[in-house]
Amino acid sequence: MSLVFFVFGLNITFAQVNNYPLKSLAYWTSPKMSPSEAINLAKHDILVVDLENKFNNYQSLLIVKRLNPNLELLCYSNAMEINLTKYVNRPWQNKIIDEITINRSIWLLKTVTSSGVKNASMWERFKSRLVNEPTRKEAYATFWPGMMMINMSSSCPKINGQTYSDWMAKILLAEVLSDQIWDGYFLDNGTANISWTHPNLIDIDGDQQADRNELVDHAWKQGMENFLMQIRQEKGKKFIIISNKGDLNFIDKVNGKLFEKFPNSYLGDKWAEGWRQCLKNATHTGEYTVFQANRANIQFVLASALLLDNVYIAVSQDDSGYFPELNLNLGQPLGPYENKNGIYYRKYERAEIMVNPLQKIGKITIR
Repeated sequence: MSLVFFVFGLNITFAQVNNYPLKSLAYWTSPKMSPSEAINLAKHDILVVDLENKFNNYQSLLIVKRLNPNLELLCYSNAMEINLTKYVNRPWQNKIIDEITINRSIWLLKTVTSSGVKNASMWERFKSRLVNEPTRKEAYATFWPGMMMINMSSSCPKINGQTYSDWMAKILLAEVLSDQIWDGYFLDNGTANISWTHPNLIDIDGDQQADRNELVDHAWKQGMENFLMQIRQEKGKKFIIISNKGDLNFIDKVNGKLFEKFPNSYLGDKWAEGWRQCLKNATHTGEYTVFQANRANIQFVLASALLLDNVYIAVSQDDSGYFPELNLNLGQPLGPYENKNGIYYRKYERAEIMVNPLQKIGKITIR
């Protein structure tokens, strides 16, 4: 079937596309998408796309959905950070930047460096002043270069009865996720802890004093849970929610996890750079679990994903290219994987999978 679209004042005909035979997700964090990019992106099962595309080029989103009615379109946002710079192609975030920096700056996450000791006794504080007045330096917390962190925690100071996570969930639902074009939502930086970015320096409650890591992480996890819960309650059970990282936090509130730059060594077991821990976690992270590869290691990551039934592969980021590696019909799996002395195998009707995690080798042998 061919479909006709009105693009840039021209009638353009596109043929409907089929999904790749192997389960895949396209990770599109660019704020813009051309019609030609939409054609290749439509070949995936799932497309995660930056929310700015709703405002910049809605036509491309329609093209994707009409070329592949089976594709599930997920809205991407990074709720815990804003850019330091405004960009013409990010109109929605520019509005958020203005609102927060001008009217809600107490929501910007701060760090405090001080020679004083929070929660010290009155006598200890008095002695400190007699000997040497504590010096204190405030700064805005940063994680990704060029961006400022926002306080997603439950301890965030309230404005009109709302924390930042309350406010962001409501404005995202009202202005973006209310559009029926979305099948789900992808939360970037969906981490349950944040103290590792600035150990023992984060002021989580806005009282101008640094808080202990345990307090910071407890409040941060509560705020993230609240944010995800509001989206789930508003959009319902059928709405797909995916987040990263590939840990086991929030698995009762999301449908899957993205393992960015698979494998990940920070999840626990360090064997083969965390490969074994990733595989173990992936058995619990839901039906929309994703291993992210790059073009150099696609065969290794794809073979790893094929050891399980619930894992999609994402190749690179903002890559609208064609992937012949995904265009294989392996048939049904004939059973679970087997581990033979650290080499992993699985048989399909038309192929055999082999993964050597320590050597980062993956093979798909067609029979």
